[in-house]
Parts: sequence; C-alpha cells; structure tokens
Amino acid sequence: MPTPIGHSLFSVFVGLHRWKKNLPDDYWKILCFFIVLGLVPDIDFLPGLLIGSMNKYHHGVTHSIGFAFVFSIIFGYFYYLWKRDKNPLSYLAIFLVLFGHTILDFVSIDTSIPYGMPVLWPFSDKYFISPWVVFSDVDRGSFSRMFGRHNQRTFLVEVLIMGPVVWLAWVQAKNTKKIKNKKRYFIQGLVFVFFFIAIVLSLHKTVINGADISFVPLIKW
Repeated sequence: MPTPIGHSLFSVFVGLHRWKKNLPDDYWKILCFFIVLGLVPDIDFLPGLLIGSMNKYHHGVTHSIGFAFVFSIIFGYFYYLWKRDKNPLSYLAIFLVLFGHTILDFVSIDTSIPYGMPVLWPFSDKYFISPWVVFSDVDRGSFSRMFGRHNQRTFLVEVLIMGPVVWLAWVQAKNTKKIKNKKRYFIQGLVFVFFFIAIVLSLHKTVINGADISFVPLIKW
C-alpha cells in the first residue's frame, strides 16, 4: 500500500482538478479536508493497534466501494454545511478521494493475509487482488524500519509518479488564463510522458508465495 504521502498526493490532485478553473480563495482548507478524507479508510488500523497487531484488520470493509459511498454521503453532508456547495462535482470528488484510496492500495504490493481487499463489498465479500502492481508496500516492523531504505524507496516512487501530475493540476488551477494553449499542451504532454515512463518502470507482477498471479482472482477467506 502507498504511504500517507502517496494517498495525500492523490487527494490533492482530485481537489485541484475539481476546482481547476475556479480555485476558491480558501482552497488550502479544502485541500486539507481532502487529505484527511484520503486517509479515512485506514481507520481499520486502530482496532489492530489496540491488540498489538496493526495489520490484523487492515484492508477490510473500509477499503470497499460500499464504505466509500456511505462515507462520501456523511462527509459530503458536513462539507455542504461548511461550504454550502451545490455543485455535484464537489461530492463526486469526495467519493473519488475515498474510493481512490482503495484503488491505490489495489495496485500496491500486499504482503499479509488476506491478500487483496473486498473492493465490491457489500455486493461481494470476496477479496480482489491486482495481477500487476505499481506501488510498493510499507514496512512497519519497527520505528526505525519505518524510516528505513525500503520505505524511502516507496516514498520516492510515489513522488515520481504522482508528483508531476499534482504539479500540473496546480499550474493549471493557478494559471489557467496566463498559460497559452501551445505551452499548456506541451506541459501536459511532457508530464504525462513522464507519468507513463514512471508507471512502466515501477510496474511488476504480483507474487504470492512465489507464484505469479496472472489474473484478478477472487479470494474468499
């Protein structure tokens, strides 16, 4: 699974893209709100922490489309009370941030049982795992290992993949009228070429117990 930095970068991208043509004055507050939303599915770490096994309940129903839908309504209601925003795109963005967390974890290395996530819960309680992964996992073995070389590499890959896309969204949101079309298209093309190269370089097969997974299996535990 990506680090909190990776999830936060995705949340910022969604927020900037939502308001890319009309960024509000207090945009930083909204982006902070989105960053918090993007980390909400990981609340399933809390029960594990209480019993001394952080990953025991991780990648459960909080990593599903059902959870994202229900909590997008809840957080959408509080967002409406805060901003009085009637644009449905804002609430679609809230859902994308919540469910996007699951998608990012879906294309990440999973080293603990049950492998995968119940992505389609409550329609199915089966676990899905991607045959190809982009992001690495996070080593939580000890406090020192959390800042070790493995997690540093994981963080670097996330920044290389999502950083340019977030930067492009930021440039477009802040300078929509100042950038000429030709220059804008050149910047977009350059960023997406870099994004594609970063994805290809980091892409590798999912391996479970030494066996390659060549399709998206349904794993029931």
